Order: sequence, then C-alpha cells, then structure tokens
Amino acid sequence: MRMPGTCWRPVLAAALLLASAAAPRAEGPEDAIRARLETWADAFNAADPGRVCEIYAGDFEGVWPGLPDADKAAACDRVDEVLGDPARDVTYAPQIEEILIAPSGDFAAVRAVWTLGIEDAGSVTTSQERRLDILTREADGAWRIRRSIGFPAEEMREPPG
Repeated sequence: MRMPGTCWRPVLAAALLLASAAAPRAEGPEDAIRARLETWADAFNAADPGRVCEIYAGDFEGVWPGLPDADKAAACDRVDEVLGDPARDVTYAPQIEEILIAPSGDFAAVRAVWTLGIEDAGSVTTSQERRLDILTREADGAWRIRRSIGFPAEEMREPPG
C-alpha cells in the first residue's frame, strides 16, 4: 500500500539530479590552484614580470638547483633579468602531478614538473625541474606560493603507486 503523498518523491529526486547536473560546478581549491599556476605560466610566457611576481607571497622563500636561495625580491629580480633579455624567448610549462589540500582548505602542496624552454640566437634548449610548492590562500582569496623547492630532473623518478 502506497502512503499518500509519496508518489512525488521519485519525480523530485529526478528533478534535483537533473538540476545538479546542469548547474555549473563550483571551483574547488584544486581547480583554483591549477588555474593559478597556469596563469603564472601564461604571464611568464608573455614576459610580464609584474604578473609573474604577483603569485609569490610576501614571505616567499625559494630553493632551486644552481641558484642562491631567494626571497620574493630576489626571485622577482631573477624574473626581471630572465624576461628582460629581448634576444631570448623563454617559456615555462607546468605538468602538475599532485595537489594536496589541507583540511583547513587554505594550505596546499603542489608537486609538478616544470619545463623551461629557451630560444637564444636560433638555438632552443629545454630543461626540466621537479618542484614542490607550498601555497596558502591569502585574505584576498588568492593562492600564493610561500615556499618553492626545486630538484634537478636527473633526480626525477616515477611516483609511487
């Protein structure tokens, strides 16, 4: 025996399912971080040092192979130097391998391989660097890199799993 008023439940469930499928998906932290890093690469590839440096937090520290450790000012000086040479075309492309978000939702670790391409006087060279970046979501809602640690490609290995 059917209870009065229960025949509408399957119709409501189907309507809710269709509405949720049609609704735009809210951007989660992983999507926002991925977009942020891709925007950084776009700014770098467009030789826009101001937009490149905007991703670094005020207390940024970077440790990269073959370079002295860098705070935000030193990292931005390097960006200016690299992008300021009109004889060279320099590009960066990330291959994001993993994004881990802390339960708080405002702290993340990103493991990626970054490919650097340099075209200088007609010759092209590429190099890869594995990187672990620590990002925090700041008061303005933007994700910024607080720590960046690079490893030479020679030390790359297959991730576990």
